[in-house]
Amino acid sequence: MSRLPTRLFRFICGIVLSLEALSMNEISFEQAHAVATEMLAATAPEHDFVLTGDEARKYPFGWVFSFAPRKFLYSKDRRDLVPGYGPLVVDSDGSVEFLPSSVPPETAIRLFLQKWQAARERR
Repeated sequence: MSRLPTRLFRFICGIVLSLEALSMNEISFEQAHAVATEMLAATAPEHDFVLTGDEARKYPFGWVFSFAPRKFLYSKDRRDLVPGYGPLVVDSDGSVEFLPSSVPPETAIRLFLQKWQAARERR
């Protein structure tokens, strides 16, 4: 039987603990921040992504976080950015989704909100 890599195991444990702490309808900023931080650490550790907390926004579906490589935050050199990563959504149930980077962030968030609203209406 194969073992989970330590980083992945810690990520899964962190998510489980975060989900257990969630209320049925709402996720706090602190809970969403913890989930997002763990996701970034597990997804692409080689890029050393960090959340840019000043850009976290609350929506009806949960929280949207912006993030960037730590190197870029210090250098402000666009060559230190990593293409292909859009904003990170932490849904009110604790699930996580990266939004597409092929459209402006505002468009990606608007499309996600529309998809979320349509799914709620079908219930």
